[in-house]
Amino acid sequence: VSANLKVFEPGRALDDYGHAVIRFKEGALGTVTASQISHGRENDLFIEIDGTKGALSWRQEEPNVMTFRRNGQPHALYTRDPNAPHMNDAGRAACRLPSGHPEAFFEAFANIYRCAYDDMVKRAGGEKFSQLETIYPNVADGVDGMNFIQQCVASSAQNGAWLTLAHPAQRK
Repeated sequence: VSANLKVFEPGRALDDYGHAVIRFKEGALGTVTASQISHGRENDLFIEIDGTKGALSWRQEEPNVMTFRRNGQPHALYTRDPNAPHMNDAGRAACRLPSGHPEAFFEAFANIYRCAYDDMVKRAGGEKFSQLETIYPNVADGVDGMNFIQQCVASSAQNGAWLTLAHPAQRK
């Protein structure tokens, strides 16, 4: 990871802007930008994945729409509709309201709590399940997140130097 953090608003104790570039083992690049100074943004979380055949994007300010883009073709908009043919069982289970009714931040947490509870019931009944298949974060995910933040801060202190992130497979 190579990161740059900056305080733009005088008097702030923490950085109000950060940008990190992540270089994956297979050569792919990822970027993360976190900003408290982007004008007109209302806590916007924007996720985009660009691949060799197309790109997917989703934004929290328009949570019921995902856009799929391919070169030379019209953009395809997929909406949150539990009855749509593009929905799988996991997607349908995550829909708490009928299509046309916007779901929000609280419903997202309700889905996390429901899945965590279901897994607690499984564990109490002696059933085994993979933590890799859960939708909620576990302790290992928290450790990975803290490692990412620590390496971003260290990289920024070293003028954006490339630093290694601990891969989950390297955990003891």
